[in-house]
Amino acid sequence: MAVYDKYGNRIDELNDSIVLKSYYYDEMADTIQKVRSISDEPSIVFPIVTDIHRYKATTQTFDDMIKNIAYFTKEVKCDFVVNTGDTIEGDSAKATSFTQAFEAIKAFMNIGVPFVYAQGNHDNNIYSSSSSNQFTLAETFQAFFNATKDVTYHFSEGGTEYYIDLDGIGVRAVVINACNSGRVTNYGYGNTTASWLTNTALDTEHTVLLFEHLSSIASQVWNNNHGTNASNVESALRTFVNNGGTIIELSGHSHIDVAFIQPWLSVMNVCQKFEVANITSENYQKISGYIDQLTAPTRTAGTYTEDAWTACVLKPNSGELDCIRFGGGCDRYFHYKPIAPTTLTTRLSDVTWSSSDTSIATVADGVITGVASGTCAILAKDAEGNYEAWTVTVA
Repeated sequence: MAVYDKYGNRIDELNDSIVLKSYYYDEMADTIQKVRSISDEPSIVFPIVTDIHRYKATTQTFDDMIKNIAYFTKEVKCDFVVNTGDTIEGDSAKATSFTQAFEAIKAFMNIGVPFVYAQGNHDNNIYSSSSSNQFTLAETFQAFFNATKDVTYHFSEGGTEYYIDLDGIGVRAVVINACNSGRVTNYGYGNTTASWLTNTALDTEHTVLLFEHLSSIASQVWNNNHGTNASNVESALRTFVNNGGTIIELSGHSHIDVAFIQPWLSVMNVCQKFEVANITSENYQKISGYIDQLTAPTRTAGTYTEDAWTACVLKPNSGELDCIRFGGGCDRYFHYKPIAPTTLTTRLSDVTWSSSDTSIATVADGVITGVASGTCAILAKDAEGNYEAWTVTVA
């Protein structure tokens, strides 16, 4: 007997080569429909997942996640699949962690879409009982990365940093390693990362789509821990932006949803690992400067919220990054090109409007009033927590 989703599509004909658990189908159909509806101009589309911590989740959903993303990429044309690190827990014997790493990355590669990977702090096995179990950079490269076409590598840091140009749409995807093995507490960048950014990766007029496990800016990181050489990397990125460049950063690490507009749009995603972070803890309270709030979506076993990843649509012409959540959490829409104070429209209904800094601009029913020179975010949020954010500049 045929089964139909809420859009009237036969589930057994959507993609008969991949069988999903029944409770994922409506969420999948909803995610596909939303992404298709917003891909109304030249766009880059990619699923992004972070902080899987394979074999350590209360409910292990890795296989579900691979199937769900593979299904999505067969229904929606994607440019690549992104993983921003902590794929494994990294606390086992070396041979065990290597096996877990190879199995995980092979599963990603078998999806059939180019794979973009940024190393996480757990991914070099630093949490094992003996330092002899840790991976070197060369071993990390072998365990966690398989080359895709047209990649320009930073070999001085073991090939774990690289960029990919999408010239037809004016975007350069840059991956940097914020968890360079051998750094203090396993956070931090290589000694040549900042110079490579300045002289090579950021030597472009393209919009830079930056992927890393955690931000170089301490206030945007759980426990304010960003490690060695972070100030140099932050300086290189700030210089690029101050000279007119555009950066959109996506990361993980903190296991929450949160976003920033200063000094560039930076969007953090909740973990795929089945958990709910305690955002009231001191380490989370050290994060500051975000445009909305820290959120840790509720996860319920036996429902579609077991899995959690984000389908991203980047539209450089209009300056928009749309983040459609598959699984637990809310959709987020970001307009990263500053606009002047004006009346805004939104795709959300029954919204509550707010300003991230009322000393710069206020908003009422979508009408923005400038107060003083500066930049802030204007948000429109619906009752379910989905929100749309605009970067607003008051001259």
